[in-house]
Amino acid sequence: MKIKFTRAPTIGCRRRNQLGSVAPLRGLVLIAGLFGALAAGTAATASPAVKAAVSPLPKTSTVAVAAVTTSPPPAGSYTALNPQTNGAITFYVSANQASLQDISIPTVYLKCAPGGASVTEPFGIATIPLASNGSFTATTTQSGVYAGYPATFTYTFRGNFHGVAPSGAARAAGTFKETLTYANGTANTCTSNTQSWTATRNA
Repeated sequence: MKIKFTRAPTIGCRRRNQLGSVAPLRGLVLIAGLFGALAAGTAATASPAVKAAVSPLPKTSTVAVAAVTTSPPPAGSYTALNPQTNGAITFYVSANQASLQDISIPTVYLKCAPGGASVTEPFGIATIPLASNGSFTATTTQSGVYAGYPATFTYTFRGNFHGVAPSGAARAAGTFKETLTYANGTANTCTSNTQSWTATRNA
């Protein structure tokens, strides 16, 4: 009987090779873990200023804007253009910011019916209360004479203040309307129809 001897594998060498290839991987894992820990620590200890930079804007900013638009308009004189003539529309906000005063339009064009005649008349209202939200409206009537006949003049002026112009001046926008009625044997009604305007505060 022949006994065949086989050579035992060099286990020690193979283990050393395996350990040699694994060691760098373990080193990389350890370094990655250290960087991860440092990153986590940095995020956890970030200053409040850094955290605030990525926080969403507070919702209270909307409230602040609303508060500005509902504040009383500054006192003083305001001027707008009459779209019919490009002439001035003038008025004042009272010192206590509670009313408009001396609303004046020197020339307003009115169209009459029947007949289609055109007439010009001034427009004026002494005072209009100013609401807390910046709006205002008034309709006044005045008795007078037109072409020698008793007449009634009706003035309507309304609008609201809404922020500031690009120049920084307070501004308002609205409409006006004037109506004249008289009878010369025929009932006549003359009207400017509704006209729009935008005013800014004079410097």
